[in-house]
Amino acid sequence: MQWQVLTFAELDTHTLYSLLQLRVDVFVVEQNCPYPELDDKDLDPQTRHVLLKKGDKVIAYARVLAPGVSFAGFPGIGRVCVSFSGDRTGLCVTNGTPPGAWQGVSRAYAGGGQ
Repeated sequence: MQWQVLTFAELDTHTLYSLLQLRVDVFVVEQNCPYPELDDKDLDPQTRHVLLKKGDKVIAYARVLAPGVSFAGFPGIGRVCVSFSGDRTGLCVTNGTPPGAWQGVSRAYAGGGQ
C-alpha cells in the first residue's frame, strides 16, 4: 500500500477515476447523498488529495482545502472515506477505534446513519 499527497494536476487519469469511483460509491450510492460530488474545489491549485492506493485502486481518500476555499480563514478537510476492502485491512483502527468507525462517522455526518 502506498500513501500519496497530490494536487489535481499531479493525478493521473487512472488514479483520478479510482478516487472519484470511491467517493461516488461511498457518498452518492451508499449514503444516498444527492449533492454534486464534483464541486470545482478539487481543481483549486492549493487543494491536496490524500490517498492510499493498493495496487491501482484508491482504498482511502481525503481532500484537504486551503484556508478560504470553504471556510474564511480556515483550512478544510472533507470527502474522507475508506473502501470496504480498505476497512478490512485494519486501516480504520486508531486509538482503539474499531474497524469501520471512520466510515460510520462519514455516514453519520452525511445523514446516512450506520
